Amino acid sequence: VLARLVRGTGPAGLAAIYPVKGDVVRPLLHIRRSELREYLISLGQTWREDASNRDLTRLRARLRHQVLPIIEQELQPAIVEHLGRVAKMAREDESFWTALVAERLAALARREDGRIGIRRIDLLAPAGFLPATAADAQRVLAQRVVRGIVASFPGPPRQLTARHVEQV
Repeated sequence: VLARLVRGTGPAGLAAIYPVKGDVVRPLLHIRRSELREYLISLGQTWREDASNRDLTRLRARLRHQVLPIIEQELQPAIVEHLGRVAKMAREDESFWTALVAERLAALARREDGRIGIRRIDLLAPAGFLPATAADAQRVLAQRVVRGIVASFPGPPRQLTARHVEQV
């Protein structure tokens, strides 16, 4: 979560690593390394760690070994738990947005000859159920719809920035 914040993520990026995504399951994601080490020691097991976790040229390692300890000691001892809670809430919000955008795309987008299109009026006000006074909500939904359209393109995922979406 912290690495994504440093890089300039949006709300979807705050979801960070999903505990379950497709066939990948990460059952120990919410457990601190120190807890895992202690548990393994109690079982007589050894701890193995990838060398990249100690490579301070990597942002992830610098945050883990240099920045987080300072935040924990000087500002907020529960920072890791707080960041985990933010990520969980972001994943829950993202599941709502994913469902809403999929519904809006199914209702508004037209696919023809391998192309996808949406009427300007539908893009600018994609949710007729929102009151006219909810312009910010309409704009946010429109931005999500644009991201959903791009995500529906075949091929590898594209890096879509907030600036790209705003240009649309």
